[in-house]
Amino acid sequence: MQTLILYDIGNDKLRDKIIYLCQEAGANRIQYSVFIADLDEYEKEILIEKINKTIQEYLPTEDTDDKNRQLQVHIFSLCNIDANKIKLISRNGITYYTPTPSPNLIII
Repeated sequence: MQTLILYDIGNDKLRDKIIYLCQEAGANRIQYSVFIADLDEYEKEILIEKINKTIQEYLPTEDTDDKNRQLQVHIFSLCNIDANKIKLISRNGITYYTPTPSPNLIII
C-alpha cells in the first residue's frame, strides 16, 4: 500500500533521525518534507513505532526554543485506486504519479 509520510519538525537533529527512519523503511523523498513508500500494514506499523520512539526519546532533551517549534509527523495510507489518481503538476504539464512497486523477494 502506498504510504505518504509528511513531517514538520523544527529540530534539525530530530528531523535527520526521522528522515533516516523513512529512508531505512524504503521511502522515497518526493518533496523536502514528504516521503512515499510501498509498505504493508506491518511495515507501516513498525515505522510508526520507530518514529514515535525516536520522538519520545527526544522530548526530555527539548530546550525552550525547541518546544516552540513544530513537531508533527503525518502518515497517510493510500489504496491502489487512490494512489493511481495522484497527479503531478510540473513544467511538463499534468502527469500521473507512478506508485513505487514493492520489490518481489524470494528467500530460499
